[in-house]
Amino acid sequence: MPKALKKYKNVKEFLSGVSAFQKEMEKKHKLPAKDITKYGKLMSDKAGIEKTYMALVEGEPKLLKINSDIDKVEKALKTLSKAQNEYIKAHDLVAKISKGMKDLEDGAGGDKKKFLGHEKYQKLRQHLDAAKTSYDAAEKKITQVAALEKQVVQFQENYQKERDKIAKSYGVTLTTDTKSLVVLMGKTAEMSMVIG
Repeated sequence: MPKALKKYKNVKEFLSGVSAFQKEMEKKHKLPAKDITKYGKLMSDKAGIEKTYMALVEGEPKLLKINSDIDKVEKALKTLSKAQNEYIKAHDLVAKISKGMKDLEDGAGGDKKKFLGHEKYQKLRQHLDAAKTSYDAAEKKITQVAALEKQVVQFQENYQKERDKIAKSYGVTLTTDTKSLVVLMGKTAEMSMVIG
C-alpha cells in the first residue's frame, strides 16, 4: 500500500521543496545516494513539471466549460467578422443615394411634389429604402460584435481567475511503496522512479 511521504499545496511549493526533500530522503527515509541524485535529476526540469501541472489544472471540468464558452463566442464573432465592412459599405451607399436625391430636390427648388411621377427619383427612393435596411442590419451586427467581444473578455478573465484558484490548491503528493517513489499531481501519477 503506497504511503504519502510529503504533501504540497501546489507545484510552486513542491518545486521549492525539492532540495529539502532530498535531504529528508537521506536522513529520515535512509535512501541510497544514487536514488537521491536520480530524484534531483528527475526534478531538474522545473519548466516541464510546471507545464504538466498546468495541463492537469486546465483539464479540470470547470475550466473546460469556461474554455468551451469562449470557443462558442469566438465562433460567433468569426461569423460576424465582416460586419464592420458591411456597415461602412451600407453607410457609404446611403450617403451617395441621399446626396443624389438632394441634388435632384435642389434642382427643383426643394419641391418634393414634383418628383411623385419622376422615374429616376422614385428609383433612388427605392434604392435608399433598401440601403437603409442593409445599414440597419449592419448596425445591429456591429452592436452584437461589441457585446460578444465584451463577453469574450469577461470569460477570459473568469478563466484566468479560476485557473489561478485551482492551481493554488491542486496539490502535489509524494508517495512511496517499497519499490518506487511516485509524484501525484491532483490524483494523477505523473512521475515515478524506482528506488532501492
